[in-house]
Amino acid sequence: MCSCALRRTDQSDRLLNFVIPWTAANGIDEFICRRQPDEGGRLQFQQQMGTDMRVTFSVPGVRHGWLPGIPATLSKRELRRRFWHMSPGLLPFVLQAVPHQDPISPTLRGIILIVAAVIAGRIFLGFRRIQRTSERGGGAAVAGYVLSVLTMMLLFPRHLEMSLALLAILAFGDGSATLFGLLLRGPRLPWNRDKSWTGLGAFVTAGTLTSAWIYFGESLNIESADPPVTFLQALLLVLPAVVAAAVGESIRSRINDNVRVGVIAGLVLMLTHLYRPM
Repeated sequence: MCSCALRRTDQSDRLLNFVIPWTAANGIDEFICRRQPDEGGRLQFQQQMGTDMRVTFSVPGVRHGWLPGIPATLSKRELRRRFWHMSPGLLPFVLQAVPHQDPISPTLRGIILIVAAVIAGRIFLGFRRIQRTSERGGGAAVAGYVLSVLTMMLLFPRHLEMSLALLAILAFGDGSATLFGLLLRGPRLPWNRDKSWTGLGAFVTAGTLTSAWIYFGESLNIESADPPVTFLQALLLVLPAVVAAAVGESIRSRINDNVRVGVIAGLVLMLTHLYRPM
């Protein structure tokens, strides 16, 4: 256990960026802090006294990551959080294996609503196990995730590919931003020093590829009411939504990022849908 007091300056912030790699290089196994490291692995502190920050930490949990020399900063809590955030994105792949009419039948709509309610309830009731110290509760995170997808489905029951693409953006785009931002870190974003270019790039890459594939796959449904699109067309239709959502997620805001991503991506998908070849 070690304790130190630092003057809150840009130089001290830069110095703290080396704490995690240094501890990993020196064989220290754990890392415990008043707040978890941010997406880029920087420490943040809650206890402040005037212009000074008092930092108390022992260093478990910092272990080497998937690339040589890069320490992972994913705690068990964050791993559970990534699992519950990203696993709903697998549902569209299951649904694509089941032929369904457009618009979707009341029966299928009811099944989707029940599955969404069960998953949302499970996450909400167990949210303390994945809650970050800076969060007050899981209501906004769960509601922003689930309601944005369900609203899109209810507004466009004939175009299920839109709500499924939105689910992929939330699950794999937003989920990958935190996952790779924590594992690989990287240069800070100029408009938000708690976010990295690595996380932003992971959001755009993973979100675009997965949502385009799901959009494309759903359009191939044999009972679809509209002609299918090519993968390239699907890519062009989802890309603006992914980029807009990634930028929106990276901006400092008190609004939960699931709400921001869901609303922004949903609105842009509605606009790009106007240009879908019919």
